[in-house]
Amino acid sequence: MAGVAPVIADDRPVERLASLFDAYYDRLYRLARRLAPSPNDALDLVQETFLKAARSARSIPRGPANEEAWLVRVLINIRRDQWRKMSVRDRLNTAASTATKHPEPALVARATVWQALNILAPRRRAIFVMCELEGIAIPEIATLLGISAITVRWHLSMGRRALKQFLSGDQGEPVQEIRDLLRDADPLRHEQMYDPRDRELCRQAVLAAAFISPEPEKVKSPSRIAFFAAVALLLLALLGLRGWPPFYGELQAAVRFEVRLAEDTPSAGLREAKMSGSGRSVYLHRVPIVTNADIAAADIVQSDTPAQYGVEVKFNAAGTEKMREATSGHIGRPLAIIIDGRVVIAPVLRTPIDASAIVSGNFTKAQAARIANGIRSR
Repeated sequence: MAGVAPVIADDRPVERLASLFDAYYDRLYRLARRLAPSPNDALDLVQETFLKAARSARSIPRGPANEEAWLVRVLINIRRDQWRKMSVRDRLNTAASTATKHPEPALVARATVWQALNILAPRRRAIFVMCELEGIAIPEIATLLGISAITVRWHLSMGRRALKQFLSGDQGEPVQEIRDLLRDADPLRHEQMYDPRDRELCRQAVLAAAFISPEPEKVKSPSRIAFFAAVALLLLALLGLRGWPPFYGELQAAVRFEVRLAEDTPSAGLREAKMSGSGRSVYLHRVPIVTNADIAAADIVQSDTPAQYGVEVKFNAAGTEKMREATSGHIGRPLAIIIDGRVVIAPVLRTPIDASAIVSGNFTKAQAARIANGIRSR
């Protein structure tokens, strides 16, 4: 089960969300991975759950059991909305299409069994997963989901019947115990839990969202004075005013973004930095050309290679002018793009850059989305 979040007052929503994230992220990821088609989908599902929590922090009930139940229900509801958008044919064909990707019979069987769960609606699938894989008792599942124990038993019965019918095929061939099939096919038995970098990017984006997200349902008609006071406080935090509480320092940028001029050879006043993934050294100029404050927009873009994505960063007027002026005199030398202190790409400039740049770090779609969201959160 999940950890326990410390008790934090309602007037400190960012700190409370941080404690909830740390206590429940792993628990929610395990459930999400067993509900979603892929690890990236599971990461997105967990992030959407915590972003919903960030937008409604004051509505999250108190107490470990209540907090967990609230987060689990939100996650299942988000997955339900995704599931409803799929056609019935898509759900039924997923098992067959997945099985053809694996040449080994054992992998085919495992993929077929797991993907058969797609025929179950998310709540029923979640109940099935909690009971058969997580070993949670029926009364506890009922409390967690806010339904009766009889309803839980009904979902389990209907789920077992549907899965047996699907797996036995048209010939009605008997299948082994459903629980054994699911445990063998459970992706968490065969996959790494998640990349810790994905978790950290998600945490930063969620905390930044909590810091800047209003809760309109709690204030029907905010005054203009209160609104501008909130904006002023936010600007002071983002500008790093001295004396601001240390906790909020990490929220100045959910993803810290910089562009710096660089050189291929060392020289006085330059700082050596290693390229992520390649070990190549570049030598950075001390002062960045642009930072988060110079960005107007950030969006994911698909690379030429399938399943790899980059981030397109568009600069505001001030950033565009800074980029044009700095890069015009740097043709033929490297330009370093830095995310959270790491050089992700350092291409040699062929022409000046002005209004936009592409960060092509060969990211997954989920990683690119988190970077883009984090940059925008600044």
